[in-house]
Amino acid sequence: MPSEAAARELAERWIDAWNSHDVDAILDLYCDDVEFTSPFVVNITGDESGVIRGKDALRTFFVRVLSAYRDLRYELDGVAAGIWSIAIVYRSVGERLGVEVMQLEDGRARRVLAHYGQR
Repeated sequence: MPSEAAARELAERWIDAWNSHDVDAILDLYCDDVEFTSPFVVNITGDESGVIRGKDALRTFFVRVLSAYRDLRYELDGVAAGIWSIAIVYRSVGERLGVEVMQLEDGRARRVLAHYGQR
């Protein structure tokens, strides 16, 4: 179970990596066999499943996201720790609310469920 401090540290590293637009730093936070589910997968790739599997495919997706949203910047709103997961609450482009629930394995995201809404 991640401590509150460990959850916050991981969330801050995640925010910093995205704000740097450094794909390698972002991917360092994910397991090689990651399963990533997001409405943006549908928007960016057209894949109706909304799921990306594996770090190589995730790299391709993140490069496309960063190319499509050159002004992408996240601001951390909150973090919650679960048993084997954390939830990162943040604001992104256009003040969009984002929540990413990350199931962790050895301190990295193994499974991710991304959620978005308006403020």
